[in-house]
Amino acid sequence: MIRIVDLCLNSGSDRIHDLSLNVEDGEIFCLLCKQQSLRQRLFAVLRGFQEPDRGQAVYLGDPAPSGSNFVVVEQVSAGDFDPGATLDAYLRLFRRAARISREAVYEILIKLNVGESLLRRRLREVDAEVFRKLVLAIHLAIPVPNLVFNDLIHGEKKAFELEFSNLLNLRREEGKAILYLTDDIFYALHIADRVAFIKRGHLLPREPIPAGDLEEMDLMKLYRKYLS
Repeated sequence: MIRIVDLCLNSGSDRIHDLSLNVEDGEIFCLLCKQQSLRQRLFAVLRGFQEPDRGQAVYLGDPAPSGSNFVVVEQVSAGDFDPGATLDAYLRLFRRAARISREAVYEILIKLNVGESLLRRRLREVDAEVFRKLVLAIHLAIPVPNLVFNDLIHGEKKAFELEFSNLLNLRREEGKAILYLTDDIFYALHIADRVAFIKRGHLLPREPIPAGDLEEMDLMKLYRKYLS
């Protein structure tokens, strides 16, 4: 379970006031916010890179061998890494740091349509999306009970969106608590069990909306009310 309790970000132009919510085990919770800078700031708090002014985020459940009981995932840029190294070299590096087996990662890579032939290539020789899939597979292979994603499909191809959604559903079936930050209400309708919005720093509505109810609502009206 992911539990956010009275979390406040008071400094700066992007603020959050008394954010409280629970993400249950076996649930995908979409938290929608139009302001990218505010989502990024909240994500920094959720990953432990920044302290909130008040309140806390608590991750419940047993830790992985690496010592953490949660994983946070955002888009990465292949341009930040050595283009002359092979994907397999990065795989060895990342999995050793995460203390996970090659088999666990490769099982996910297959679902993302990344095979051995691609792993033998150098980073400069493959599409940047392939590297992002490798990083995603590493994160998803870590056996933690809680996952947090920051708008991972923004700008990606539809095929990747479908592959990622299938992996999210598998992790939900395994009982993971999954929090997904985004501004895409249509994707939220596709994957979420519950949704809520942050507008002017406040969680709206006070009681998150079940996905079943969301399907009966006017999405454009919701968008104008909470995300415009």
